[in-house]
Amino acid sequence: MWLMVAGLVGCPGGKESVEQDDTSGDTDSGTVPSEVWAHCPGAEAWAGDGTWQGRVEAGPGALYCSASNDARTLPQELAVKAQLRVIGGAWGVPDLAGEYALSLPLCTLRADGGNPAISGAGATAVSPASFGGVTYTYLEGSQPMLDSAGAGWTLDHTMILVGPEGSVPEPLVLDGRESDAETGSGAVFTLYRDSGTAFDLDAATFGPCMDPTWAENLHTVAFDGGEIALTLLLGDDVVITSPGNFVQATGTLDGTAFEVSDFFRLVYRPGHHHLTRHFAVLFDAPVGEACGLLIEEVDAQQGTTTAVVHTADCALNPLDARAVQAEGWEIR
Repeated sequence: MWLMVAGLVGCPGGKESVEQDDTSGDTDSGTVPSEVWAHCPGAEAWAGDGTWQGRVEAGPGALYCSASNDARTLPQELAVKAQLRVIGGAWGVPDLAGEYALSLPLCTLRADGGNPAISGAGATAVSPASFGGVTYTYLEGSQPMLDSAGAGWTLDHTMILVGPEGSVPEPLVLDGRESDAETGSGAVFTLYRDSGTAFDLDAATFGPCMDPTWAENLHTVAFDGGEIALTLLLGDDVVITSPGNFVQATGTLDGTAFEVSDFFRLVYRPGHHHLTRHFAVLFDAPVGEACGLLIEEVDAQQGTTTAVVHTADCALNPLDARAVQAEGWEIR
């Protein structure tokens, strides 16, 4: 299940707040049990001006997952994995050109438990642009973040609100899905360390955890000592390496069955346009000396057997090679 909004009440300050959201363990949506989000703020984390007319509406499901990067290794992907929640409510944002102090109420979750949180006032620059009777209002800025160890982070945002020229833009709805291809509205968030930039390999750019338009790609691999089925959800984009998410792995290793659907235990690195696919699975408990499996060099073609399988330690370093006996792929 997506985040469940408990209640909605109007309050001053250009915002509408909701009670603290709850989450379930429904891994199809990328969510995780609610107790790990206990550090998240409430409506008080919004900072802005009550006269602003723009709105960002975070509904049930305003949860985003770090996107894979074909330039990273699997261990690097594991280190970057993160999720971001925008707290449910309707939050005022500026829509007139200029620079403003703005903080949205949100929180992050990282596999290492550092969980950078809002620390101080954020800022945004607003740049409206009109074409053909439609105004696209760009908000570009950042929020300072601080993790539990005291290290500084920055969360960049780019938000696009759209509406008829001369009017207040329509609210930007954040519901966990991709940007609206029809209207051009949408949002992108990128988290990076203060010592780095948004373009570094260890920066996390957040996209959908799932989308109903994504196709289910099921890869199966039989190898010495076991077998595995890998469920990868992928979008369809011929220009970029399509968005997607690795959502489930089931199988056996040396007689021990496993089923993993935890976002932070499923690691995926695409090749360009997903033509090759590289997976890592971390078990809930070790199987012998293995913390997990590496399934690499999977070819996005029918009738090929290209996969390379290793058992892995907890840092995804390869241990034992396992000869591959068969490989399958279907799109559902």
